[in-house]
Amino acid sequence: MATINASLPTLQDLVSRTKPGGGIDQIVEILGQRNAVLQDMPWREGNLTTGHQYTSRKSLPSGTWRRMNEGVAPTKSRTDQVTETCGMLDAMSKVDCAPVDLNSGGDAASGAAFRASEDSAFMQGLSNDLETAIFYSSTKTDPEKILGFSPRLDSTTGLWGGQIVDSQIAAAGSDQASMWCIGWGAGYAYGIYPKGTTAGLTSFDGGRQLTTDSGGTNQFWAYVTSWSWKVGLCIEDARAVVRLANIDTSAIAETGSLLIQDMVKMVAQCRAPGAKKVIYTNQRIATYLNLQALDSTKNSTLKIENIGGENVTSFLGIPVRVTDALTNTEAIIT
Repeated sequence: MATINASLPTLQDLVSRTKPGGGIDQIVEILGQRNAVLQDMPWREGNLTTGHQYTSRKSLPSGTWRRMNEGVAPTKSRTDQVTETCGMLDAMSKVDCAPVDLNSGGDAASGAAFRASEDSAFMQGLSNDLETAIFYSSTKTDPEKILGFSPRLDSTTGLWGGQIVDSQIAAAGSDQASMWCIGWGAGYAYGIYPKGTTAGLTSFDGGRQLTTDSGGTNQFWAYVTSWSWKVGLCIEDARAVVRLANIDTSAIAETGSLLIQDMVKMVAQCRAPGAKKVIYTNQRIATYLNLQALDSTKNSTLKIENIGGENVTSFLGIPVRVTDALTNTEAIIT
């Protein structure tokens, strides 16, 4: 006998969300990822149905020092056209109508509340997927995805090598991490969505639909919601993105100044006047930085302030944000 796909919510899922007295309880999303990048990232509509094309100036014309009765050599600037493509991040929610209708007792509001609680999880999950893709996904290996930061800055001798700061903390094994300094803004780094489409995550309520179970033969009625996010990453000016790479997370000490020195180099390399600069790191390195910030006698570049009830860390005046998308398992970059 065929069974319902495990990816579909069950009656137990619905019961576990019901609060005493009836109705759907508020869910505390303990699995929610901190999506710092999506809070900062500016967006613009692309000029292509598949992404965005821009023109990058590669060289400037030069002048000629001349004497009387000598000519001037003609020169010109050089430009290249670059195309950034978008990917489609889709998902589909299917909720068996029977447990929803049974538990709600015909109350449309209760049924809608259960679907809303499931939709909230989808929105968080897709946000997690996108933020991870912004840092790590590569069209080189997965053409359907977007080209993230790391695959662009993946070699100290490559095209973007000048934007990589190699950490002074001796790297070994596969437990490295990176910090990033990003200059967000027009002409620098920003998110894109295809021409003629809507920015952000969109959803479509498909209502009640006949759905096939995991056995592939039997059908049942389900409430269906589809999700779609058409998105890309554009970096017009490479100088706006800097990676501090090869930070060996097993060798970081709570005292010392090597990482602080590396961060100074990283910020200095981020040349994006007028852009919104933000530093991104993971929880382990952020904890190290906060411990450093508490010792003002050793470090004056870090500061912790309470803004709106939240502790905000800054480095040389640039906010430092924690994102769970950044891992501690990166390979050494050479």
